[in-house]
Amino acid sequence: MTDLLADLKALIVDGAKEDDRSQQKTLGPSEVGHPCLRKLAYGLLQTPKSNSYGDPLPSVVGTGAHSRMEEFARRANARLGRTRWLPEFKVTVREGHTGTCDLVDLDTMTAIDWKFPGTSGMAKYSSKGPSEQYHMQAHLYGRGLRNVGIPIERVAIAFIPRGGQLKHSHLWTEPYNDALVDSMLNTIDDTLALIEGYGMREHLDEISRIPVTTQDCWLCPYHRAVPAGPHQCNGDKPLRPADAGVIETSVAELLGR
Repeated sequence: MTDLLADLKALIVDGAKEDDRSQQKTLGPSEVGHPCLRKLAYGLLQTPKSNSYGDPLPSVVGTGAHSRMEEFARRANARLGRTRWLPEFKVTVREGHTGTCDLVDLDTMTAIDWKFPGTSGMAKYSSKGPSEQYHMQAHLYGRGLRNVGIPIERVAIAFIPRGGQLKHSHLWTEPYNDALVDSMLNTIDDTLALIEGYGMREHLDEISRIPVTTQDCWLCPYHRAVPAGPHQCNGDKPLRPADAGVIETSVAELLGR
């Protein structure tokens, strides 16, 4: 029976690799808000992912829960006899950056993202609010919805405990912030300027010029404790101060600032 358990685990792991999100190559709102610029650069370069980062189960459970929430929203609309909820709404923040907003509430003009954290994550988000990446993601969805004429006023993240009860859920929300989205898009443009300015598409080793922010590196699809080449990063060696100065100057020069 040990072999059967191994086969069942392989069934889950291999099946998860074929999910749409696993196959996605362009960067969506859920990916561009991470504070590490090197991770952003790898994503913009569509660098092949080299870190399977272990257990896919949280993602698998989350994907299943998202599917159920979509079904429940449609049932709620049917009970109301009108459309209040827009589930799984495709958005484009700008050309090349598309994604799917989990839920839109037309009564309050709120863009809502579902999250299904474990016990420790639930405690952290309930007391400290969302991570920088989640925070940015919510506002990027707001921009995408505004782009199609839905006048989003607020963004929200509904944290539903993966291992608890519904009564322990937590809703984080704040007004939509246009300036915050502009700041993120400017960061993307600055990073693209460095990519093109240093020819990183042809010479990936130049990516060492992009600074690293060490945060949850073990989850990064480009992380390796011992990198086999420039397409991998150990995340533990931030740039030397001198290199950081080079980057600051380079961005200013490349963008004519």
